[in-house]
Amino acid sequence: LKWLKSFRRAEVGMALQVAVAAGKGSRCAPWGIQSVLSRDDVWLLLSQSGGEEERASAIVNLAARSTSELAGCVDVIVEVLGQEAGPKVKAAVCQAVRGAGAVGALYAQEVGYLLDDQDADVRYQACLALAGMGDASAAALPALARLLRDDSEVVRY
Repeated sequence: LKWLKSFRRAEVGMALQVAVAAGKGSRCAPWGIQSVLSRDDVWLLLSQSGGEEERASAIVNLAARSTSELAGCVDVIVEVLGQEAGPKVKAAVCQAVRGAGAVGALYAQEVGYLLDDQDADVRYQACLALAGMGDASAAALPALARLLRDDSEVVRY
């Protein structure tokens, strides 16, 4: 994404979101740029995202990319959890981990912690992410069993 060097810092986040939204390794029309993102691009995108809503949106867009592309940068996305993330960001991180396929299983512990979150959507997204992790999610089984009696119908589903 060498073309980004010509943007001012405030415009970089928006430009990267356009590249991310252009999607799945295709070429971004009308610029003819490759939309495959590196770990550095993802870090820059997430660090430039302003508030909770914008950061969550950026992560959801990343989660929609191909499994192989997402697997190469999911560690950068999971790091967001250590930055006082709000519920929308936490739910989006779970979506990204789920979309990363087998590599996402490396983050079973981080996702497992989210089973105790106060927000029902975060708990639900954590359940979905753990469901695809196989044996890696075994440590979370007691917490998952507790969620069968959760107050939220969505989580119990």
